[in-house]
Amino acid sequence: MPVVAALLLMGCGPSADTSRVYQPGAGDDSAPSGPVVTMNETDVFELVQEQVAPEGEGTVVNWIDRQLTSPSGQALFPRWQLQRRAANRFEVSFTYTWVERSNEIENRGFVWQVDGSLRTVEGPKEIATSSGTHAVSFSDQQQRRAQDPAYNLY
Repeated sequence: MPVVAALLLMGCGPSADTSRVYQPGAGDDSAPSGPVVTMNETDVFELVQEQVAPEGEGTVVNWIDRQLTSPSGQALFPRWQLQRRAANRFEVSFTYTWVERSNEIENRGFVWQVDGSLRTVEGPKEIATSSGTHAVSFSDQQQRRAQDPAYNLY
């Protein structure tokens, strides 16, 4: 009987460990639950665009302008894109369509890997493109559609 009374007395009072309630942010210096440094899209684009050019002259923006200026063709539809790969990892890409004087069309571009926590940029790496195509007149497209029902159905 004394054992039962001792067990009942121990179970009735609050223990020393359960008297403290955890409240996040109340003087707790533990690691935060989210990413340490967060970057928005504008910051990531600026970080890439302000990097030193691969050739060493100017910034990435100046380097891209030099890539797009050529007497042998014309760049159409330039576009910057950003994809989040992890909490603070991003992939920034610059794509455009290149049209040669001979009407050969090719999609081109460059990719940079960005670490938002460390504010580092890797790249640029050239985007692998498919083989070039030739511009086709509207009548050629209509004839091909008549011959091949699966043409342009993607």
